[in-house]
Amino acid sequence: MTGRRTLSYRKRYLMSAVVVLATLHPAPGREEELLAVINKLVPRVHEESGCTLYALHRDATTGSTDLVFVERYQSHEAYQAHIDGPALVELGPQLGDLLVSPVDVIVLNPVPLGNVGKGAV
Repeated sequence: MTGRRTLSYRKRYLMSAVVVLATLHPAPGREEELLAVINKLVPRVHEESGCTLYALHRDATTGSTDLVFVERYQSHEAYQAHIDGPALVELGPQLGDLLVSPVDVIVLNPVPLGNVGKGAV
């Protein structure tokens, strides 16, 4: 019976979770500066209540300099708290000319299929 309760809890958690893909487009030659700014941000976000994943990735195939954050929050409220929180509010002005365009953000709700542990981020 414990296994079913755990599975039920995990499905409910995943169904309420919010996954975010945030793509940053660095200005040419400014990638390292951008990474330095981001490096100061990440530990602060990791401490936010409701943040369960905040991981930076690079394109591995095309040579693009874009940086992609894969993020997960326990709920829409936790994600909203992240957006309104001091880490992002302070980050905005620092990005300025480090980016060639605004950050592209895609907000997703999981649709867990198959194995609950492998069917959602």
